[in-house]
Amino acid sequence: AVSFAFLFKLWKSKFSLSVKHPVLKVKNGVIEKDRQIKYNSTLPYVKRNFLSASELKFFKVLLAALNFSYYVNSKVRVADLVNADYSLPWLPRKKVNEYILKQHVDFAVLDKESIIPVFVVELDDPSHDKTDRKMKDDFKDKVFESAGVPILRFDVWSYDLHSIRQKIKPFLH
Repeated sequence: AVSFAFLFKLWKSKFSLSVKHPVLKVKNGVIEKDRQIKYNSTLPYVKRNFLSASELKFFKVLLAALNFSYYVNSKVRVADLVNADYSLPWLPRKKVNEYILKQHVDFAVLDKESIIPVFVVELDDPSHDKTDRKMKDDFKDKVFESAGVPILRFDVWSYDLHSIRQKIKPFLH
């Protein structure tokens, strides 16, 4: 494992890290080396796809359903959309906010003028059927209900433009 201290020293020294990693592939049931990937930069990071294929597909349909009249942000932290009531004393407010700091929603639909959340969207795949995931989803539902922000859930495999329009229509102004 690479420590943060190592990465920081590497960055500070502008040292060029050149590490080769073999890429393995399976061909006819046999694992073979395909090629070498070489990192030649100060830190060993590579660009990745921001959205999964199913998220990207839904994102495009959602934009069309909204007629491009709202902003749609993806992978938004719950704590950037709602927070604990400021009437709470500082310490309990801090503790309540800690529960939502590392949670995200798949999409947040924002009003173009005020940038206030109109509603949020969660795409549910089979992983949402697991007990621990259901508990997290229930908590997230209650957080948004408490804040007055509708949370809409769509099955990742069964939606179309018409069904999305029907489900979001009551929340649009």
